[in-house]
Parts: sequence; C-alpha cells; structure tokens
Amino acid sequence: MGAHRQTRIEELFHAVVDLTPSARAACLDRRGVDAELRQQLESLLAAHDHVTTIFGALDRTEAAPAPDPLERPIHGRYPIVRELGRGGMGVVYLAEDLQLERPVALKFLPAKLAEDSVARSLLQAEARAAARLDHPNIGTVFELGQTDEGRLFIAMAYYEGQTLGERLERGPLNREEAVGFARQIAQGLSAAHKQGLVHRDIKPGNLLVTTSGLLKIVDFGLAERADPERTRPAHAMGSVAYMSPEQARGEAVDDRTDLWSLGVVLYEMLTGRRPFTGDSPLALLYSILHDSPDPPGELECTPALQRILERALAKDRAARYQEAEELLADLLALGHEARARRVALPTYLTGFVGRGREMAQGSAILRSARLVTMTGAPGTGKTRLASRLAAELEPEFRDGVVFVALAALTDPALVASAVAQGLGVRTNGARPILEDITAYLRDRHLLLVLDNFEQVLQAAEEVRRLVSACAQLTVLVTSRAALRLSGEREFPIPPLGLPDAAAHESVDVLASEAVALFVQRAVAADPGFGLSAQNATAVAEICRRLDGLPLAIELAAARVKVLPPRAMLARLERRLHLLKGGARDLPSRHQTLRQAIGWSYELLEPDEQMLLRRLSVFVGGHTLEAAEVTAGSTLSSGADVGDTGATDLVGQLTHALGVVPDRVLEGLASLVDKNLLRQETQSDGEPRFAMLGTIREFALERLAAAGEEIEARRAHRDYYVELIDGASAHPAGPQQIDWLDQLAREHENLLLAFEWSLGAGEPEPAERLAVGLWRFWLVRGHLTAGRDRLNRLLRLTPPHSLRRPRLLTAAGTLAHNQGDHAAARAYYQESLALSRVLGDEVAVAGTLNDLGWLAWRQGEYQTARALSEEALGLHRQLGDRQGTAHALNNLGWIAQHQGDYDLAASFHRDCLLLREQAGDTRGMGFSLTGLGRAALGQGALAEAASLLDQACDLLREVGERQLLSFAVTIRALTRREEGDLRTALGELDASLRTFREIGDRYGAAFVLNTAAIVWHDLGGYDRADAAAQEALALTLEIDDRWGNALAHATRARIATARQRHVESVDWWRTALTLWAELGDVANVAVCFEALADPISLVDETAGRRLRAAATALRHPAGTTEIVLEPFVELALTAPARPHEP
Repeated sequence: MGAHRQTRIEELFHAVVDLTPSARAACLDRRGVDAELRQQLESLLAAHDHVTTIFGALDRTEAAPAPDPLERPIHGRYPIVRELGRGGMGVVYLAEDLQLERPVALKFLPAKLAEDSVARSLLQAEARAAARLDHPNIGTVFELGQTDEGRLFIAMAYYEGQTLGERLERGPLNREEAVGFARQIAQGLSAAHKQGLVHRDIKPGNLLVTTSGLLKIVDFGLAERADPERTRPAHAMGSVAYMSPEQARGEAVDDRTDLWSLGVVLYEMLTGRRPFTGDSPLALLYSILHDSPDPPGELECTPALQRILERALAKDRAARYQEAEELLADLLALGHEARARRVALPTYLTGFVGRGREMAQGSAILRSARLVTMTGAPGTGKTRLASRLAAELEPEFRDGVVFVALAALTDPALVASAVAQGLGVRTNGARPILEDITAYLRDRHLLLVLDNFEQVLQAAEEVRRLVSACAQLTVLVTSRAALRLSGEREFPIPPLGLPDAAAHESVDVLASEAVALFVQRAVAADPGFGLSAQNATAVAEICRRLDGLPLAIELAAARVKVLPPRAMLARLERRLHLLKGGARDLPSRHQTLRQAIGWSYELLEPDEQMLLRRLSVFVGGHTLEAAEVTAGSTLSSGADVGDTGATDLVGQLTHALGVVPDRVLEGLASLVDKNLLRQETQSDGEPRFAMLGTIREFALERLAAAGEEIEARRAHRDYYVELIDGASAHPAGPQQIDWLDQLAREHENLLLAFEWSLGAGEPEPAERLAVGLWRFWLVRGHLTAGRDRLNRLLRLTPPHSLRRPRLLTAAGTLAHNQGDHAAARAYYQESLALSRVLGDEVAVAGTLNDLGWLAWRQGEYQTARALSEEALGLHRQLGDRQGTAHALNNLGWIAQHQGDYDLAASFHRDCLLLREQAGDTRGMGFSLTGLGRAALGQGALAEAASLLDQACDLLREVGERQLLSFAVTIRALTRREEGDLRTALGELDASLRTFREIGDRYGAAFVLNTAAIVWHDLGGYDRADAAAQEALALTLEIDDRWGNALAHATRARIATARQRHVESVDWWRTALTLWAELGDVANVAVCFEALADPISLVDETAGRRLRAAATALRHPAGTTEIVLEPFVELALTAPARPHEP
C-alpha cells in the first residue's frame, strides 16, 4: 500500500480504535470515509480486537522472573539436567528418565502462570492433543504430570537437533531441502487434521529438525481452541506473522488455517524472509489481510512451486488448499524437480587424511572458476581429493554433484556415453549424445567431476562445449595433464606433507599428513598398530622414501601386519636401490611410483604375482570368468593337479574351470584387498575387476620381463575368440540385446585381441573376431573403425580362406552403409564369386541379397528386384528364414521407391512375421519402419505415425543408431503431414548429426532432402535451397539416383515459391527424367501435375492430358492401364510458359 494511504489508515485507526462499534461507525460517517477505505479499516479493527488478546498477556509473562529451580527429581523419576529454552507460555528442561534410561524434555508453565487456570487448561489441552497423535512428524508426548508442589508438566520425547527457526537464522534453505521439510510438515498436519485437530500455531519455532533430518511438529497448545480467550500469549511479531487472515480477524479456524501457515513457512524457507511484514503490528496485520508477497526468485522457486505458494497463501479460504493431503500431493508432484538433484559420489571405507590447504584452495577456486583441472603425478590422490571437495561443496550446488569415472576408457569417443550414464541421462539415439547431455544440464546448477581424463584428452573439446552451453555448470577434472582450454583453471596437487627431517618424537612425526595417512591405513590393516617412540623414525623415513605419494603409502601400510616398520624400511631401501636406474626419459614421479608398486609387488605370494601379471593384459576391466580362463591354467600349473591331456582350447577351458576357479577367486579377492585391483558390478549384476592404469603399466612390464607376454596375450585372445564365436551364433535372435551389451562392455578387449593377432602374424583368430564383431560395429555405429580393421585384415587373408567371403560381405556392408557404393560392390562381387567356388549356397544367397540392396540404393530397381528374387528363392529352398526375411525386406523397399505402397506393405508384413518368430528386435524395428513408410504413402497418416513410433522404440532398445535415425527421418515426414513442422526439424537435425558422425552419406542425403521440404513448407527458402543443394551433391557423389531426383524436385518447389518459373520447369523435368528411368510411378505422377500448369498456359490440351495421366497413375490399376513413355515425352518436350508474377 502507498505511504499516503497507509498514513491515512493509521490516523483513522488511532482515532476510532478505543470507541465502541456504534461510535466507530458514527465517527467514520462524519469523516466521509469511502467504502473501500472503510472496508480495509474495519478488517484491521477486527484483527486488532482479536490480536489484543494475544498481546494482552504479554506483559505479565515476558517480565516474569525465572522459574523456581527444580533441584530434585520430579516424581523421583526425572532429574533435571539443564534448561533447553523458554517462552511466554513455557519453560522446557532436559531431564533423564531414570526408569526407562532415556533423555526426555519436560515442559512447565512459568512460575507466574503456574496457578493461571487458562494457562493450565492450555497446557493440558496441548498434552491431550499431542497424545492422540502417533506420527513420525509429530513430537511424542509420554506423560501429563504434576509435581508435589502442584505444578503441571508434560514429559515429551527429546530430539537432538534444532528448531527450524534456528536453522533459518543462517539463511534460506536450498529448494530441495525446503520442499522436503514442507512435505514432512504436510504429512504431520494431515495426521492431526484426520484426528480433528487444528494446530493454529505453525511457525519455525514449533518445528524441530532432528540431526537425522526428520522434522517434528511440536507445541499443540492452541490445538482445537477456537475461543480467543484461551489463545496463549506469544511473541508479538512471531506467531502473528504466520497467522492466516481469518485467524487474524478472529473468525472460526479450520484445517486451511494451518495450510496458510505452512505456506508462510515454506516461503520463508525458500527466501530467508517472511512473505508479510510491517514496521508495526498494524502494518503487519494490514499486510496479511491485503498484500500479496513478492514472488521468490527463479533460483529459489520453480513455476510449479510458485503455484503451490500462491494457492497456499490465498486470502480466500475457498481458493486455498482444502486438505493437507491435497497440498502434499502437489509437493510430491514436484518429484521431478526436487529429485532432479543428484548426488553421485564414490563412497570410501577409509577416512580422509590431511589436505587442509588443498581443500581450502580447491574450494576457493571452484567458487570462482567453472572449469577446473586438478593435475598431479600418478598416486597423488587426485581422485580422493576431488571426491572430498565435491562432497564439501555439494550443498552449494542446487542440483547436486555427479562423479564420472573415466579410468577404464581409452577411446575419447566414449566419454560422452560415460557422462550420460553418470548423470542418468537417457539418450534416444536419434541425436548426438552430447546434445542430450547439454539439454539435461542447460538449466541445472551442478558440479560435474570427471575423473582420470588423461587418456581421453582428445575429448576436451566436448567438455568445453558443455561448459559454454550450460551457464550454471561447474566441471572439476582430474588428469595427469591439463586440458589446455580457454577459461580452464589448473589446480596442481603436490604429494602429502612430509615430517621434518629433525622430527623423531612420535607427536612431531604424526603432525605430518603423510605419516597420519600411513598410521590410519596401518591401523585398518592391524588394529594393534600404533605410532610409538620405537617405530616413529622408521615410519617417517618410509613416508619420505615414498615421496609422500598417497598410493605408495597406502600400499606400504597395508603390509604392516606382516612387516613391522623397521623391517619394511629395510626392504624398501633395497628395492629403491635396485630400481634407481630406471628409464631417464620418464618423469621422476613415475619412477617413484614404479618403485613403490614394485616393492608392493615383491610382497605378494608367487601365485598372486603371476595372477597380477596375467591380468594386466586386460584393458577396461574383465569378468571373473575371463580371469579364470586366461590366468587359471597358469595358476594350476604349479599345483599337483595332474595332466588332463587337453591340447585343444575347449579342453584347456574345461581344465581351468574345473580345477582353478577357487584359486583364481581367492587371488582376485587378495589383490582387491591389497588395493591392486578394483571391483565393480556390471549392469547384469556380475562382478567386474579392473586395474589402475599405473599398476597395469607396471604389471605389463613384469609380464614381458618374465617372458610370459606372448602366452598371456594368446590366452587373452583365445578367450575373446571363443566369446565372439558365441555372439556370432545370436546375431538376430532373442538374446540379441544381451550380446550387444556384452560386446559393448568388452569392445576394448576384443579390439586388443584383434590387433595382437594381426601383429603376431596370426590372421585366423583375427578373422573369427572380425566375423563376430562386424554386426556390432554396424549396429552401434563403429563403421569407420570397423572398415579400417576389415580392410587391413583382408590384405592378410589368403584367397582360399573359408572366412574370406564373410569378411568381404562384412566390409561391403559397412562400406555401403557409409555410401561408398563402389567399394561395396567390389567386395560383394568378390564374395559372391568365392562363395560359388566354395559351393556355399547360404553365402551365395546372402550376397545376392546384399547386391540387391546395393542396387536399390543406387536406383537400379530392375536389377535389385532380380537379385532379391533370386536370393529369396535360394533362401526358401535352404530353409533360411533370416535370409528370407532380408530378401522380403529388399523387395518391400524396392516397391516403396516405385510407388507401389500396397505391394511394399505386403512384403514388409511377411518380413515382420519372420523376424517376430526369430525374436530379431533390430529386424522387427526395420520392418515396422518399412510398414510405416508404406502407410504414409497410402495416406494412412495415423497408422504410419504409430508404426514408426513402435519402430523407434525397438531400435532404441538395441542401441541401433543408424536405422533409428532413418526411422526418425521418416517419422519427420509424418509430422510434416500433421503440420508439426518445428518438431520435424528438430528430429531431422538430430538424425543428420548422427549420420554424419558415423559417416553415412546416403542417410545424410535422405535427411537433407527431407529437411529441405520442411523448410520449404515453413517459408525458409534459403535454408531449404541450401539443404537441397547439399543433398544434390551427396547423391551425385554416391550415385543415389532416387535421392538425386528428390533433390531436383525439391529445388523445383523452391524455385516455384520464389516465382522462378523457368528454373522450376527445368528442375521438374530433370526429376521426371530420373524417376521415369527408375520406374517410380508415384513421383512421375507428381512431376506430371507440377508441369501441367506451365504447359497448359501454352497448350491447354497437353496440360489436361498430363493431369489425366497423373490421376490414372495414382489409381491402383493405373500402372497397367497407361503407357508412360508418350506422357513422359510430352512433359519433357511440350512448350511451357512461366506463370505471371
């Protein structure tokens, strides 16, 4: 309200406040007060009359002397420990319940009110009201009692913690915490209201927050008391600030009164201020009755939460929440917003030691910079320090902190996937993963920790793009090297502080961070260990010799149970001396870490040493089975297990699995305990083991030095060959998804096995690996990497190899999926010739299918049909249902591109049935894509959209990026027909990015053609023309004749829209020539209609003939009733005149 109006109201208020109601009315009449001002004044007077009863008793309570000390136990049961707090209506003590041996809180009336009947009644009412309630969010009352002197008291549960009011003295809460407390208040009020109790005094001072975060509603002194004469005294500006309008006016109260007060508390939790304020009691009452609170800021309150506040604080009770359950439901509905806060940090079983200086520096840096890279030597504890920093700073980030471990990655292209998984971002496969991450983080205030980035530094650009696009994102990276990005803040981490050289006393030595770490880890290994005068010097020297590197210190301390510090120091001294002559070109910190790991390695049992060496051949981790098979037979060689006589791999595996598993498992457990291996859990619940990179490097050196590398590499390779052979047996069956996921987990190991085989001059195992991997490369978008490996392998594979035809087919498939049709054709033709020589009819039929598909892609439809029909006959003759489905798929898409959508749908339905019977999820998705495209061509728009949505769901399930993007592009065509052009553009943009990422030029051209059409519809002719021109260039480059015709037709439409009619006619005629050659009658009809108008301006009869031909072609029997050639000739040669502008 304005200052002048407030002054006027205060003058009138003071003039009439002491008058009787009739005298007030007469006075206001004489002064000529207008109706609006009079209504506001009367509401204030009513509120004043009610609140006076609240303030009235204030003088007699606030000045009351301290109550008499209670020196002896109450009832002989409750000895007083100390006073907890006091207010106008009560004093609360902490006492001990001697009978039940628990702390309790005792509430007494102040001494001056001990005999006040109203006060006694209120205290009794509070006890009885609270005792009726049994709820986790309501304080528990144990007893209503009376001392020997007649003083009433309530015995209540005592809760460690603080009031919400005390918590708010430090400032507002974050949104999630505030919403969480509001939910608890609403739950407690719901329980009270169901018992017919209205609290009537909900405020921060009556809300206790325990140390565990549980909120308790206390002080039911006003519950169920509607009579103002029985309202307790209170702090003047406290309780009144939380009163509802009806409460302030002295009207009857109900459940909605408590919900108003909860709204006030929620507002205060979010903002740190009350919604209604005033410089005087009168101004405060006016604000409650008439003002609207300022809306909280965007960081404090989301739109949904703002709506909750507005409804809770509605002046009119009818517009307010009617029940606590209703308010609670809306608070719970904020789940997505409130639960969007993620706290995903590693947990550690050991304590954090030292690093006080680095913690302070890191906190300051992270508060001022948004990209921080924590650098340091291996073993300096970067990961642990980053985790600790993130945990300390977590409350400062509204949407939490997320830790993403990258140590297992060596391929920078996989970083985005790891970040998405850590954030819980669900990617749809239709656009680059980084875009999904950016969309998720764009409006989030979050700390993202990327751990062990040094081996994927090429992905630094992705980090820069994230930080640039997400204004509230802070990224903390741990790496051995800086990312070298603009705006990056490097934060170097030194080793732990070492004891002074002159320090010998245990107290002085323990002041060192390095020694403190050693002692803590040593106690964990041997609870009887302690730093003493006898071992302090040795421990200090151990830490110095290990250069304060946390990893080295932890490894040393883990052995204290076996080696006391002096014996440990002696062995460490010898080991450092032996390894002192390491490679000069290595940094000294690497040499030091090698020395520490080497010393720890020497303390292992011989079998443990051998196991560690053998496990170093794995990259990215391994399963228990992989360890058993790869290292098991070696472990058993030293044991008296007898000679199985097994010479083949299967026999070796049987021997390993039958005899060795227990020993391998014991060895793995021991290495995990000694911090030389880490154990994780795979998505399928199986354990997975991984080695730190520095330890793996050391173990690999030892493997080579032991002369075991070739044997270990071969065992590793043979295991993964057997694994891939199993995957090859399920390329399209019901286990397809599980196998694809397993191959994704083991991809780095599989590639390592492949490369080792080639390097060892053993192409046969590499052939088996490639034969099993190429479908995975196709489905998961590793086309370029797959082609490179297949090309190198084919150069080494002899012509007589039985697998060469399959390898050629694989290379051809990856090539044509990148639009390299010439290379694909060469591969397929060689494969076909070899398969015929070898008499492999299944391979012959499959290659005919592939050549048919390739011919379809290049618009050679007659050839494509002939090849596919020949393949279909062979597959059916051989009983090959999967091959039959492939041939039917070919024929369906050939019919699509020739405009026969009914025939196309028939082929796709037959294909879908076979793939459903086989459990081929990927194939089902592609068949549904074909059916959706056919339905679109038939004009069944709703059916097309439904089929395509089903297709997309299945393709996402298998992680198929390429076919998914193809389906999404066709779905965009249905959205165009639905008029949803902007959504269509978004989907097309994501598909284009995917096709470009995997190098699929055919798919990119298809998307560009489609996008050009949508931009044309939107009137964005420049962007439409640019897309069409790029599509035209791509289709010429890859010899995609149908796509080339579409690009010409699109440019014709754009020219027409720009009134460039001569140009438009030329484009249409080029498109017509191509589509007529391809036999695509549906699009020939489109061209006839487009050319009929400009031709009619010169020769009306010729125009009518073209329109009639187009109509006939659209009829199901049109293709047999009409001879195309004369009409094509007419459309291409008839004079045409441009439309007048």
